[in-house]
Amino acid sequence: MADKKWTSLPEFRIPIQYENAGKYLRALVQEKIDEMLKNGWSGVACRAQRLEEELDVLCRGFPENILIIKDYVDIVFANEEESAMLTETVPENALQQLGELCDIAVVKLGGKGACAIQNGTYYDVAGIMVDEVLDTTGAGDTFAAGFLYALSKGKDIRTCLHLGNIMAADIIQHVGAFLPEISWKRLHEEWNL
Repeated sequence: MADKKWTSLPEFRIPIQYENAGKYLRALVQEKIDEMLKNGWSGVACRAQRLEEELDVLCRGFPENILIIKDYVDIVFANEEESAMLTETVPENALQQLGELCDIAVVKLGGKGACAIQNGTYYDVAGIMVDEVLDTTGAGDTFAAGFLYALSKGKDIRTCLHLGNIMAADIIQHVGAFLPEISWKRLHEEWNL
């Protein structure tokens, strides 16, 4: 432990030595720890330790993850944080780097929409406003399902992003990772699902 560089915080210390984590991911962990301290949560040291361990596990796999994408993946889906972790850069630059590794790279931006790159061409779609977000469980997977369905039907990338957004926007308005029958009916009528 003597070779580690430490950042001191009022109640505990966290080692900063993750070569593969990148500045963005380290800043993200520090932001979460600062939030815990600000809110005065009990057990801060324990939670910070868990964040540190999760970061270490993620970082150890970084080179292998890139090799797997480059050698075996045709389409990669990632949210902003995942894309930053994989590429060791800020989310704004991550899409370009992921696009160099596979045929189609997609970064989901939550309520801000989504963007993709295919053969060097950039695509983006705006987010879809919803009345109320009840549960985000399954939103990413549902987005990917909509995207892949449209792609399998020969649709262009922008349309694929749009259908992914529509499906994700629908699922977050319900509790649980499923679309109600009325949603499927509407999607079937609009998109021939």
